[in-house]
Amino acid sequence: MLQYNFFPESFEKTYQVEKILQCFVQVQEQIDSQNSKLSSNEVLSVLRPYLKEVGMQVEEGKAKEQRIRVPILFGVIPI
Repeated sequence: MLQYNFFPESFEKTYQVEKILQCFVQVQEQIDSQNSKLSSNEVLSVLRPYLKEVGMQVEEGKAKEQRIRVPILFGVIPI
C-alpha cells in the first residue's frame, strides 16, 4: 500500500499529482524500504523514467549540468 500526505490538505489533488502518484505505484515494490535498502538517489533512478514520461523535469545526477536549478527562499523575514 502506498502511503502519502498531500499538503495543504484543503487542496484537491490535481490530475498531474495523480499521474505522479501512479509513478510511485508502478515502482512501489522496487523502492519499498521494507524490501530494499536503496539510497534516495537510487530510488530516483528507478522513478526517473516514469516521472519523465508524465512530463516532470528530473535531475539526472550530481554533476552541475545534471542538476535542476531552483531558487530557494529561507530565513526570517521581519514584518
